[in-house]
Amino acid sequence: MADDAREFAGLMQRVGAGSEGAAGELVGRYGAHILRIVRSQLNRKLRTKFDSADFVQAVWASFFALPLDRYNFEESATLAGFL
Repeated sequence: MADDAREFAGLMQRVGAGSEGAAGELVGRYGAHILRIVRSQLNRKLRTKFDSADFVQAVWASFFALPLDRYNFEESATLAGFL
């Protein structure tokens, strides 16, 4: 468990430092989770008009536009809730 927390902290530190590889890893880890949430929350009528992936991309665009040094995601559950 402590190793997972250290790994997550290291990943977030690399993301905050601007590492494209770390950003890709973060998107890979949480992208499917965000997509499931978007699909579960998006009205059925809207699903035929909008691609869920567009909403997922908007989440990531908003996240990476943030000044990440102002946020403290100590564990993955905190980040998942924020996203």
